[in-house]
Amino acid sequence: TDGCEWSELFQNPNVKNRGIGGDDTDGILERLSEVTESHPAKIFIMIGTNDLAYGKSVDYILDNYRKIIDTIQAQSPQTTLYIQSALPTEDAIHTTRKNTDLMEINQLLKLLAEEKNLTYIDLFSLFAREDNKMNPEYSLDGLHINGQGYLMWKKVIQQYINE
Repeated sequence: TDGCEWSELFQNPNVKNRGIGGDDTDGILERLSEVTESHPAKIFIMIGTNDLAYGKSVDYILDNYRKIIDTIQAQSPQTTLYIQSALPTEDAIHTTRKNTDLMEINQLLKLLAEEKNLTYIDLFSLFAREDNKMNPEYSLDGLHINGQGYLMWKKVIQQYINE
């Protein structure tokens, strides 16, 4: 997600992209106060795919997700959180990022969002083909999103940006 200039895409200098290529849930936890200290109005979270690539379990990822949410809510209680699903991959190429694991993470994230009364945004189904693999129309390499993919993503989250 660090490949997109979100402020340019939304024509809004207040939209900040804090994504870092190769980042994982541990990295977010280490740097979270850098984000929460500015008390942003909204935070959109998508993380976990790299955790799988680094050998972390689904349970580990969900535990860290819970810590991320709890930390944001404690440090910046007025911030509205949006939990975005993990995106599909072409897992024949990216073998450490299995779509079955990503779908399990997404199911658990949806439940976590419901438990915490947060908005869950399903992007997986929009980017996936019928076989649950990344649609090549939206990806450069079966993992990273291309321009067309970012435009579709923008269309989905625009309503939440405008709230």
